[in-house]
Formats: sequence, C-alpha cells, structure tokens
Amino acid sequence: MNNIYKEFGKRLAELRKAQKLTQSEVAAKLNTVQSTYSGYELGTRKVTIDTIIALANFFDVSPDYLILGGSLLSNNWNGERHSQVSGRKAIVDMIKEQYGKTTCEAFSMYVQLDSDDQGEIRGEMKHMLKSEKYSIEEELRNA
Repeated sequence: MNNIYKEFGKRLAELRKAQKLTQSEVAAKLNTVQSTYSGYELGTRKVTIDTIIALANFFDVSPDYLILGGSLLSNNWNGERHSQVSGRKAIVDMIKEQYGKTTCEAFSMYVQLDSDDQGEIRGEMKHMLKSEKYSIEEELRNA
C-alpha cells in the first residue's frame, strides 16, 4: 500500500492515543468495526474521502493534517470551501488512485461548491444510485 496511507495511519494512531481512546471506541464513533479502523492505522486499508472528513471532525484536525502531516491544525476548515485545504492535491491523488481520473475531476468540482450545493449533489447521487440499483436488479431478474 502507498506510503501516504502508512503515514496517515501513524497520525491517526497518535491522535487516538493522545485522547486515550481504543481503536474500538474510535471505530464505534465512525460507525465501523475495530478491524476496519485498525487497517486505517496500519495503512493497509484505503480511506474514503468521507472517512477522512469524519476522522478530521472527530479528532478536530484538518484533513490536510491527516494526509500530509506538518503542524497540527485545528479543524476550522469546516464550512469553508474545501478548495482552500492546502492538502487538496494529496486528497485528489488518493481519490484518483482509488476511483480513477473521471471521478477525481468530478470530486475536484464538488469540493469547490458551498455546503448547500454539496448537500443537493449528495441527494441527487443517492437518488441516482438507488435508481441504478433497481435498474440492475431488474436486469438480473429479466436475464
């Protein structure tokens, strides 16, 4: 796995230990299981952008700190345009590696939207995914 995931995991472990929390406690806050969270800390499990944001919010740090390190920044990026995050390139690189160039370009446009517009996009995507699920299920039934 890429070195960025290992460094990301080291920072997660440091933040968790500083707050005297167990992996299970953090996993529960993220609505996941301990083994998944452990993979994040070990750098053996890929991390989605949603998880990065949830972890940044939970530990009260910025996403760029989790990804790039450097000085420990408070999480005052929340509510601001995500394009202002200095670690944006690293986030985009992680998305590109995991999902491909087209998704990366769409995400680049998405993060420049304000929170209301992002909410509308998320709603539309949920609707599209739900419709796609039913379409695929129907195709399988008719096959």
